[in-house]
Amino acid sequence: MYYTQQDIANYNINTNAPLSSGEILLDLINEDMTSNYKIRMTEGRRYYEFNHDILKEDFRKYYDQYNNEQTDLNKANNKLVHAYFNLLVRQKIYYLLKQDITITYEIEGKVDKDTAQLVLDLFGKEFHQIMQDWGTAASNKGGEWIHIYLDKEKFDYVIIPAEQIIPVYETTKQKKLKSLIRYYKIKINEAGKEREQIQAEWWYPDKIEYYAEDIEGRMIKGETKKGHFKRIKNTKEQWMTWNDLPWVLLKNNSKQLTDLQGIKALIDSYDSGESKFVNDLEDLQEAIIKASGVNEEPGDLRDKIRKHKVIVAQHPESDIDFMTMTIPYEARDRASKNLEENIFTIGMGINPKTDKFGNDPSGVALKWLYLPLDLKASALEVNFKLALYKLFGFACEYLALTNQQKDIDSDNFKFTFTKSMLANEKETIENCNASKDTVSEDTVLEHHPWVEDVETEKEKLEKEREKYDVSLENIPGEEIEEEDDTKSIK
Repeated sequence: MYYTQQDIANYNINTNAPLSSGEILLDLINEDMTSNYKIRMTEGRRYYEFNHDILKEDFRKYYDQYNNEQTDLNKANNKLVHAYFNLLVRQKIYYLLKQDITITYEIEGKVDKDTAQLVLDLFGKEFHQIMQDWGTAASNKGGEWIHIYLDKEKFDYVIIPAEQIIPVYETTKQKKLKSLIRYYKIKINEAGKEREQIQAEWWYPDKIEYYAEDIEGRMIKGETKKGHFKRIKNTKEQWMTWNDLPWVLLKNNSKQLTDLQGIKALIDSYDSGESKFVNDLEDLQEAIIKASGVNEEPGDLRDKIRKHKVIVAQHPESDIDFMTMTIPYEARDRASKNLEENIFTIGMGINPKTDKFGNDPSGVALKWLYLPLDLKASALEVNFKLALYKLFGFACEYLALTNQQKDIDSDNFKFTFTKSMLANEKETIENCNASKDTVSEDTVLEHHPWVEDVETEKEKLEKEREKYDVSLENIPGEEIEEEDDTKSIK
């Protein structure tokens, strides 16, 4: 959920008396916590962590003739979680980010490796792992934030859960971030009693305001920092600000929809159907006992059969028989397969059970198989590049601030995502070889399945050419004298 500057201004316009910043903040937080947007975020995270709604079900409960809820403790209560959503998200992330993002810095077509490496070093060795985590969280929640800060005057960054963030934009176009609220709950001990307290930070272009919830539920304004970070200059601490709020949003798609929204009902139905089927099988194993001449209560009789697998008849005329019921397996199996197919179709993923993998697919067939996944991943890729330009902009600003390099422009970076599509390797190599006289060497190398880094491979090729490039003048031979003014051949 987001707000605009006008939304904040309207809080005072629509009330009889002006509200304090703490009162406005509390209203914003309460509204945000119960918004559909944050509910969908929570659902996406839960389902990725295998915490499906089916786990809340109790199949032992029923209602009697008086509409009172009852629990039959003898009934099966299996709850099966099918991790389709987790699989679909991992498919997208590994398809887009299994291979490291190739990051280059180019000015007028010339690649500057040193500058690119200088900026990359700020993000550390864990950069690509964090990018996977960032993309995964954005897929689960519709969007995820990274916060940039200084740790002992060194550049650093961290993923902050989107559940904690309320952005305030200049307009509804969401282009310019004017302020940002981060709120979270902590446990504190107050007067010998432990309670949950909401704490909040309200970030502005020139300051940060801190708030804490008091015992009466009011948001009380505390410290105000006169900038975004401190630096020691001429032995004195000095508050400084970034050129923009140090928060970067990665959107999952333009509408910030989660990957779960379109398939949640299908997954819930699949979980429920499979759980009920397994419970029915378990219940029907001891389903109906037809007994006559047996001095046992029905519950005691069933327990003895379950525990001992035998019943001792007390009278010659005693008779025990079992009645079985037929479960419509074919209809259930058809419904289950249809649900599974719809989950992968609407979820835009690849069903690993598909028979197409067994037929050695290639060319157009493989591209068609990967088309839905590619479309979904491409939406994230577009937003990833926008977020990375902004993220790298802060790194460039830090390098200028610390006098390491002042002339780096983040717009000159190029971010290349190498998608990990299953391919017919032999066919791809043949196509590369056949294209050598038609397209550039760079293009051929980019598409060759054995090449991970084009620039490195070009350097290797150049060294090999220098090593084996022997001109005709260097080939030993004998001079042959020819008649009729024929030239000597070496």
